[in-house]
Amino acid sequence: MIFRGKVEIKNSSNPSRIGKITLRTTYEDGITAPSVEGSLIGGTPGVQYGRLYLTKPVVLGGSTIVEPGGYYYYNGLVLPSNAPGLIPITMDNYIE
Repeated sequence: MIFRGKVEIKNSSNPSRIGKITLRTTYEDGITAPSVEGSLIGGTPGVQYGRLYLTKPVVLGGSTIVEPGGYYYYNGLVLPSNAPGLIPITMDNYIE
C-alpha cells in the first residue's frame, strides 16, 4: 500500500469511523495481499504483516501522527489510534 500525497476522508456511513483508516492484509474478495510473517520483522509471531509506504506524513489536527517512510502493519490496524503498532521498515528487518 502506497500513499503518495494527501489522503482526505470526506464521508462515512458510520460516524464512529470518520477520520480513521483501517489497514488490511486481505482484499475485499478474501485474497491475501503480499505479507510478511511477524517473527521475521520484530512483530508478533504467527501474524502476517502488510507493508505501508508514506511519502508524506499522516497529520491529525496539525500534529504528525506518522512520519513519511516504510512500515509493516498487522491486519486491522487503525490509523491514527493504533499508529504505535506500526513497525518501521529498517535495513535489519527488510524482507523482499
